[in-house]
Amino acid sequence: MDFAARFAELRADNDVKQKELAQLLNVSVSAVSHYEKGLNTPDLNNLIRLADFFHVSLDYLTGRSSYRSSSPMDTEIELPDGSITFGKVLDLLLSLPKDRRNDIVRHLMVLAQK
Repeated sequence: MDFAARFAELRADNDVKQKELAQLLNVSVSAVSHYEKGLNTPDLNNLIRLADFFHVSLDYLTGRSSYRSSSPMDTEIELPDGSITFGKVLDLLLSLPKDRRNDIVRHLMVLAQK
């Protein structure tokens, strides 16, 4: 997916008006429309603003990646009672005493082999 398609998708998914993005980027509404149609591309500063606004990485915004987040540590794992990020799982693992941490890592390795 290229930038134009990804940009249009993000705008629609977030129910954001072109006028709002034009104000954010300090460009005209027609410039935002041209971005969506693939006629023009924002400069680097505005690409960064858009990535920040939509909470996605630049690689995702420009179609170079299918991962929305800028870091795998921000990726969420869906659980029956909610979700947790890989980063939070790592923090929890590192907060354990060494012997418990080793037990969990060994258990994960066994589970991964099944």
